[in-house]
Amino acid sequence: MQPIMTNMAALAVAALFYLWRAHYQAQQRRRRILCQRVAYLLWVVAAQIKNSDSGLSAACRS
Repeated sequence: MQPIMTNMAALAVAALFYLWRAHYQAQQRRRRILCQRVAYLLWVVAAQIKNSDSGLSAACRS
């Protein structure tokens, strides 16, 4: 009976760890996707600003 309880305790600890790790990895994945989206947003905005600045500069020279 003693080895069965020890094995069940080890199984419970392992199950808790795997559940925690799955949750942690899901959070990390969401954060990584959010960071990538924000970086892309900033890149697009910077490109638009760069293009609009060059257009304004050309218009001011005329």
